[in-house]
Amino acid sequence: MGIGYSTAKQILTDNRETLIRIAKALIEREVLDAAEIKLLLEGQDLPPIKPLPTSSDDGVQQVIKPEPGRSPAKGGERPATA
Repeated sequence: MGIGYSTAKQILTDNRETLIRIAKALIEREVLDAAEIKLLLEGQDLPPIKPLPTSSDDGVQQVIKPEPGRSPAKGGERPATA
């Protein structure tokens, strides 16, 4: 095996616990910013995930209707130039 492979394997082995912490955080959060990665590298816990604001729409998407009296744009039409 090459020296590069051995070096890479040693780095991964030496940092296994940190890599596991990062993997678990990614599974939980899907995305980590630089500050969160820094906390994990320093061995600290991440702050709790902020809950999303609750809304009263129960997951129903609002449909916006065109204004009365306005016809929708036809295919190929372009807005007037300024």
